[in-house]
Amino acid sequence: MRWVAILLVVALLCAGTATLLVYGGYEYNRVADAALPEPSVATPMGEPIVDAPAAAGQSCADGKAAFLAKDYERTTTLLAVCLDANPADVDARLQLGRAYAASGRYERADAELAAALAARPEDAAAWQALAYARTQSGNDRSAESALDKWIAWDPSAPVAWRMRAEARYRVGDSEGAGRDAAQACALGDEDGCTLQKRMKDVSRRR
Repeated sequence: MRWVAILLVVALLCAGTATLLVYGGYEYNRVADAALPEPSVATPMGEPIVDAPAAAGQSCADGKAAFLAKDYERTTTLLAVCLDANPADVDARLQLGRAYAASGRYERADAELAAALAARPEDAAAWQALAYARTQSGNDRSAESALDKWIAWDPSAPVAWRMRAEARYRVGDSEGAGRDAAQACALGDEDGCTLQKRMKDVSRRR
């Protein structure tokens, strides 16, 4: 019996040691795992991290500067990027439309300027560019419509009256053209006065 008791004690001691070893290994691995740093998100090798909002803001600033420098090709490239990120930037849209008009891309100019003027109808340069773009596209009726809105907004703008006189004259409304040319002249537009005189000369020859 004594040997049996001794064997039992030895067995229990071995079992306890094994349990402690297993638990100790578990705790070691748990603590080691906890100490490992979180995996980081790696960027592709050699590819810089780009701050998209900052890049778009820079495109807006550079595009507006290019417009003032009359670099219309660069203006359209940069402001298109600008407006993708900042569609509510009316200044950028107005300048983009005017740049399109100045560089002969009249349909794009029409779309951008019409959208911008809906938000800022007091911009005389934009109305002029829109009417010019529509005239150059051969759409004098549409140009006349834009000029109607400009004159309704600012009846003291002589260029608007003169441009509408020209548009009306081309579509055969000589009477309306004559009235508009006279109004442009009365507002001090020398080209309007010249147009009025030319219309009167043509009328006398008929």
